[in-house]
Amino acid sequence: MATDYEKIRRDNIKEYGEGTRHLEFLGRLYSDKTHFIYELLQNAEDARANKVSFILESTCLIFKHNGTELFNERHIRGICGVAEGTKSEDETKIGKFGIGFKSVYAYTRTPKIHCSAEHFRIEHFVRPFQESPLNVEPPWTTVFIFPFHEDLETKPEVAYLKIQLRLAYLSDQTLLFLNNLREIEWQVVGKAKGSYKCEKIIRGSHQRVILQSRSNYPDLPSERNQTWMLFSRRFTHEGKATSFNVEAAFRLDKDQKTGKEVIQRHTEAPLVVYFPTAIQTGLGFLIQGPYRTTPARDNIREDNPLNLALVRETGDLIVEALRTIKSLGLLSLEVLNALPIRTKNDAASIFEILTSGPSREEKLFGPMTKRVAQALKEEELLPAHPNGFVSGQCAILARTSELREFLDSSHLQLLFSTKSSMKWLAGSITADRTPELRGFLLETIGVAELTPEDFALKITDDFLVKQPDDWFVKFYTFLTNQKALWRTAHGDWIPAGQLRYGKNIIRLKDESLVPPYRRDEHPNAFLPPDSETEFPTVKKSIVADPKAKEFLVTIGFTLPDLVDEVIEKVLTKYGNNIEAISEQEHLHDITRIASAAKTDSKVKRERLIEALRTTAFLWCKITTRYIFTAILMLIFFLRRTTKPIGTYFQNWVLQSRCGVIVGNQDMMVIS
Repeated sequence: MATDYEKIRRDNIKEYGEGTRHLEFLGRLYSDKTHFIYELLQNAEDARANKVSFILESTCLIFKHNGTELFNERHIRGICGVAEGTKSEDETKIGKFGIGFKSVYAYTRTPKIHCSAEHFRIEHFVRPFQESPLNVEPPWTTVFIFPFHEDLETKPEVAYLKIQLRLAYLSDQTLLFLNNLREIEWQVVGKAKGSYKCEKIIRGSHQRVILQSRSNYPDLPSERNQTWMLFSRRFTHEGKATSFNVEAAFRLDKDQKTGKEVIQRHTEAPLVVYFPTAIQTGLGFLIQGPYRTTPARDNIREDNPLNLALVRETGDLIVEALRTIKSLGLLSLEVLNALPIRTKNDAASIFEILTSGPSREEKLFGPMTKRVAQALKEEELLPAHPNGFVSGQCAILARTSELREFLDSSHLQLLFSTKSSMKWLAGSITADRTPELRGFLLETIGVAELTPEDFALKITDDFLVKQPDDWFVKFYTFLTNQKALWRTAHGDWIPAGQLRYGKNIIRLKDESLVPPYRRDEHPNAFLPPDSETEFPTVKKSIVADPKAKEFLVTIGFTLPDLVDEVIEKVLTKYGNNIEAISEQEHLHDITRIASAAKTDSKVKRERLIEALRTTAFLWCKITTRYIFTAILMLIFFLRRTTKPIGTYFQNWVLQSRCGVIVGNQDMMVIS
């Protein structure tokens, strides 16, 4: 039996008055007037329809669905009312969230509905009238007819054009979050037709959703396909008897190089309240929930307790999704870049919409960001180098990629003095390629960053002594391009590098460690020569590597020569314990001094002469004759004599026991 439409009219006239001009706003609910298409889909979803059809003619739009929940008096009163409608009693219904159906009045004044025994039209927004019955053929159960009217602000020909564009360009994700609706057919009579289909396959903790679009509309591809991973989380809000769903969907695609399936960051991500709203989230994936929005669905009620609860639950859902994505081998930088990692200064989306103050943003969407940040900090969800994953609290970000080449997890553990297993973050996280993610990890998660300067400060003898020779090879190779760490000082403004004097980074042949240079800029080691030497030399197994040797040569290390040996080994003997030096050793030392003076290097010759001037190294009787003889002999040698040196020393020593090493011995300095 049909509903008593006359009674509903009387009740509504009493409720809303004789005049209806004050209800004209119902046709201007949305800036995009074709939004009413989504409201019709909502009605079909709530009626448990799995298929709908739009037929556009030049004079009207016909909408059909096969819903199993048929119209009755309660529905008619709801669709003819201006309040939130009867669906507010059932929080599982989509339509309860707005006065949605009234948006059809942008294009019509007398919508007609035919369903089972109910056949009526609506006039003046709120007044139902009996209509002649229409035979609704299976599989359809409900038919809406929306005649276009000349007296409306939008003329029929404009309505016809705008509606056909909306049908042809309906969002491919329209069916993604619906539980019942699986297929949308549309037709522009005599011009074009198409369809949108959705297939959902349960895969453990998520659903795999395949969306298909077909069309012969001009300038549109004939076929479009999308695949999504859909995650859901059900919760009960305080004081509510009904439970709610929050959902998140990640777009899947094929890697062009490998052909493997990957998650792709979705560039346009409106907040979805079953259907897309006007609110952009700025995320790289879609989130959906029964948020309380403004009537035009263009903003969120940030002070609504349910909205706040939905945000918190969405944060938990995203973390659960990340765990699953990781277990499936799909967790990548693309996924991490899609997360809510925007800072307050980012020009993004939903945060731009809520710009009345930082506290408002934090109040509404802060919990979601904080929950994700907590998970990234505590769980192994960040890609590590060279593979695997690491938690933010155990992750180290390298300022330069070369650090990762010779420092592994065990080295990081020693450097940071921790028992935790430290790992490098993947090298693809850089300021150039992933600036937002990198900033988020450093500023919000608290990931430590290691620079070459930090590394130089952290290394200790205890750390270095534990490293094998091949590590030192890699270490020296790294230092070749890190000149700031071992440079000489330049005036008061440019200090010497941290590693030049203060760190024992040079491994010698006896396994001991020394700094590269002394404070007087004399090297603490030399390159190993082919023959034996008394000088400290770098371990041969390290110098054997060309790149390690290049570093040692670059910082000024050379092979030891006679000048170095005289200065470092010969002259240093002539200190307090001269009694231990024999006549033969002394004569040998004088010979070595004279030979060193023959060097071709002007710099080394000057160094030698300066050292001889300040060192008491000649034994003699304190007589004028012998002093004069010794000076002449040495000066002669220093002038690079070509005669055999032994000739002069032999004559000198054998002359009447000249007393070079006889009797009381004193030292002489050449000046």
